[in-house]
Amino acid sequence: MSIEQFSREIQNDIRYEVVLLGPNVAQWHPELERELSANFVERMLDPDVYLSLRTSSDFDPVDDGDIRVGVWMGAKGASNAAKDLELLDGLIAAQIPVFPVVDSIVDYQQKVPSQLYPINGLEWAVHVLASELMASFRLTRSVRRAFISYRRTDCCAIAIQLFEELSKKGYEVFLDTASVPPGVNFQNSLWCRMSNVDLLIFLDSPNALDSDWVYQELARAHDLGLGVLQLVWPDHLPFVGTELCDRFSLNDEDFSPSPPTASSKLTDPCLKSVLQASERSRIRSLSHRRRRLSDTVTVAAESCRLDVAMHPVCPFELRKGGLTIAHLLPHIGLPDGRNIQDYEKEIASNRCRQAVNKTSIMIFFDGLGMDPVWGDHLQWMNSRNPIPASTTDQLVIWMRGIAP
Repeated sequence: MSIEQFSREIQNDIRYEVVLLGPNVAQWHPELERELSANFVERMLDPDVYLSLRTSSDFDPVDDGDIRVGVWMGAKGASNAAKDLELLDGLIAAQIPVFPVVDSIVDYQQKVPSQLYPINGLEWAVHVLASELMASFRLTRSVRRAFISYRRTDCCAIAIQLFEELSKKGYEVFLDTASVPPGVNFQNSLWCRMSNVDLLIFLDSPNALDSDWVYQELARAHDLGLGVLQLVWPDHLPFVGTELCDRFSLNDEDFSPSPPTASSKLTDPCLKSVLQASERSRIRSLSHRRRRLSDTVTVAAESCRLDVAMHPVCPFELRKGGLTIAHLLPHIGLPDGRNIQDYEKEIASNRCRQAVNKTSIMIFFDGLGMDPVWGDHLQWMNSRNPIPASTTDQLVIWMRGIAP
């Protein structure tokens, strides 16, 4: 895709999407939109480009790559529109998080449809709801991460340029020349960092795949389900095997100086479009990875004859015979001590404490690429923390242990 094509299409492209349903939408929609827009601006994301708030009157349920979150805005004694209920069923069936929001938790079940009874509700407070939605989009300041894959002899200056610009926008960016300390096992560090990012930016210069590292990085990105933005150099055919990447075609005039050399940088207009395309690829990546974790839980639970209730804020519930027997915390990337501390705080909060109670609980994640040092660290934390963390391939074993 060229800059011109991208500029024409971005307004109708992939976004962070909030689907608003329920009888209180007209009352709360404007305030929530203002608050979310302010949060996006604070993170240097244009809400007109990246944020979409939909209602049942303009929502297209076709999965087009958006990362979606639902909000049911309930009210006591109000009748629920049939179309809203139909869309709610569709979101739940698609394992999309839905936040039930009411004016007060008192008489909660009289304010929401029966489909939402098992899900913990939030009392209306626009700052709290906006914060939870930003966290659901992984747009908190500490979790936006990108990885730049490139051939140094072709495009070192552009790699550094992207590193600097993404860092300014709040990303933690992995660049091999700046991100691996001396004396650290490079390959282990490389795979571990890739496991913990949302996006890989592949600089597809003419000699890119002459590097074994670049080839391995692309293969690993696809295994992890990462979004890959592929910047294709002028007069260069994309390499075979990169068909699933989000492609962005560059022209000679996109470089300064031109034609491109290892010291060339992207022009300001091109750089702006590339950063927008990066965010679009990140959205698709998060949507895919979140769905993959949800699917993993569903498949594992079915094999153990358990039912699953997926809360947007609190952990997933595992049920047997109508009783809650355990909870699961899905984690995209690799958990660390700070993540586990955050989960403990969340579970201790008023809205989660009663739901979790004293049942078994576990953090689970895709452990592909985790290096031995990180694995040892998690084992050490598991021996000292009440909430253990484990990889997805251990889910069925863990479920069978709690529900033989």
